[in-house]
Amino acid sequence: VNLLELVRVILLIYYYRISFGGDVLYYPPAGPHRVPVYRDMIILLATRWMFRRTVFHFHACGLAEIEPKLSRPARLLFRWAYHDADAAIRSSTLIPNDGERLGSQREYIVPLGVEDHGERTTLPSSNIPTILLAGIVSENKGVLVFLNACGKLARNGHAFRVDVLGDFESQQFKSRVHQLLGELALVDRIHFHGVVTCPRMHHFLAPADLPCSPSHHPTAAVGLVVAQALPPGLPVVATRWRAVPSIVVEGQTGLLVEPGDDDALAAALETLVTSRELRRQMGERSRRRYLEEFTAERYVSRIEHAFLEVAAL
Repeated sequence: VNLLELVRVILLIYYYRISFGGDVLYYPPAGPHRVPVYRDMIILLATRWMFRRTVFHFHACGLAEIEPKLSRPARLLFRWAYHDADAAIRSSTLIPNDGERLGSQREYIVPLGVEDHGERTTLPSSNIPTILLAGIVSENKGVLVFLNACGKLARNGHAFRVDVLGDFESQQFKSRVHQLLGELALVDRIHFHGVVTCPRMHHFLAPADLPCSPSHHPTAAVGLVVAQALPPGLPVVATRWRAVPSIVVEGQTGLLVEPGDDDALAAALETLVTSRELRRQMGERSRRRYLEEFTAERYVSRIEHAFLEVAAL
């Protein structure tokens, strides 16, 4: 933890509280890892007392699970920091209800909102479909399962390429991945682009054919690429993990498989890699679903509704 940055954040909260008089503290807690939890505890213990109401927005999952693992003094501080908030927000009923476990007084379900860079006006011209994988390159993001599935696609004679956006979790895992690429003869098909920020992701989404999210990460609610695929109108192949089925409609806007099943993942990828028309149909439905449910405007409206209700308590 950078102590200077920690102090800066606390002082900024003091400044905005005093200067603008807001009396509702909105805070997105980290996931269940000790260092970020201790960081959040320091910030919350230093600032929460200044506000009449507290709203926690849970983007990561499993915060409540770490409490029993802490020492007795740390558990006491954890309770002061996190328990009994006035409201909790989560993106789907399919993800763990940390707010309820931490004693939040009320809950709001606010689906993700995604910036609209516009629908693709034309499909990619290449006859070689591009699969897009985005996120930290790690085992619990389903990367090894995905590569094994791609190996099956290659052995079945299908043409495709893969763009991977994100950094490796470790040098050791990077070596493991590249070894597997060699074993599966995928070196020329898989292209790693490193970390790509959200504003730049649409430059990779626009020419892509098929985003894939094979994740089973214990703290992740939904893979970023699953939500980002909605605005341009892309079908998705993903695991039935946490909030994903609340975004991807099975058989309509994409295909869902169980986590860790490389045979099922390969079959789902094959279905869409080999059918440009099916990708087009699912993509159109994906775009419609975005406009109905996941626009940034709808997200802001729902958040505003929650804040106004909490402020009126």
